[in-house]
Amino acid sequence: LPPLCSLCCSAGTEELIYCSICCDCYHQCCVGMEFDRSGVENWVCSSCTSCGVCGKGRDTEMIHQCCECLAYYHMGCLGIHLPLPLTEEGANNWPCPRCVLCKGCSTQRPEKFPEECSVKLFCKRCVLLRKKGNFCPVCDKVYEDNNWNCRMIECDKCSSWLHDSCESLSDEDYQLLGELPRSIPYTCSVCQRMSADSSRTVKWRIAVEENRNKRIQSVS
Repeated sequence: LPPLCSLCCSAGTEELIYCSICCDCYHQCCVGMEFDRSGVENWVCSSCTSCGVCGKGRDTEMIHQCCECLAYYHMGCLGIHLPLPLTEEGANNWPCPRCVLCKGCSTQRPEKFPEECSVKLFCKRCVLLRKKGNFCPVCDKVYEDNNWNCRMIECDKCSSWLHDSCESLSDEDYQLLGELPRSIPYTCSVCQRMSADSSRTVKWRIAVEENRNKRIQSVS
């Protein structure tokens, strides 16, 4: 006999996944989750789940699974270390405190901060850099004042520095922008979206295209 799903008691046509603890099998649609191959290998069924802090199951309190390491936690057991607000819509995309990384540098463990950092989490170093204004408004990554290896461009409207990659600038675009006169201001994508006439092509982009065409004509 073929193996049967422990929930719907049928074989069905969908590939079965197995609990890594009790080895019972389930359809992914029956458990209401989707996995890649790495996730299937570490998956634990609801009967075997236990909180990574207190060791108890889901009988005492709602338990949630980390989308990265697949460990389970009671929200009450995490206390103030809860990394992100958990909603029903984001329940399948929730990282536990061990897996969440700072949004500014992607390397250090973040900490909760009030006001300007209440939505996204940053480590202490990145909070200090953000207060100085040393961050790209597109990707939220921070930068040091002496980081000359990072290619960035300053917006003449909001005075923010943005990565050329965040602005979708090619190597040639970046070089041509550096050759434009100061009379042609650079306006970043953030300011363009906030502009009343956001659909209008900005002057610097027109000037870049004109200089590009001049280069092509000079070598043809």
